[in-house]
Amino acid sequence: MDRILFATDGSYSAQKAVGMVNHLMQAWPNATLYVLYVTKPEGFDERETSAYELKRFTEIEQAARAEWFPNWSSQIVFKHMYGEPAIAISTFAKENDADVIVTGSHGSGDVDRLLVGSVSHGVLYCSRVPVLVVRD
Repeated sequence: MDRILFATDGSYSAQKAVGMVNHLMQAWPNATLYVLYVTKPEGFDERETSAYELKRFTEIEQAARAEWFPNWSSQIVFKHMYGEPAIAISTFAKENDADVIVTGSHGSGDVDRLLVGSVSHGVLYCSRVPVLVVRD
């Protein structure tokens, strides 16, 4: 395995997947780890990114280097994309030849909580790359 994609929104549920990503990095210590944060375009575009979205991306980058993956810091590539999250994640994985997508799952409704979150669910159906969904 050469490329692992961790798609995260920085939420508690997404952070549950950090342990799985560390297990994968331990198994494949020379892999590149892509950490992807997607901003859903709700009233703004790339040129008008909200201060909150930029701050969130910076917080994720800092947490990934210092707390989540300190042993792999030099192997992390960070990316902030804009678009529908499931499509953006799947597209990024394909374009960067990711071997696996790792994402956390948290439901936004009662039915979603029984299955997987809507973004994780979308990635499962959009992706041509294997997807590992880590539940709460």
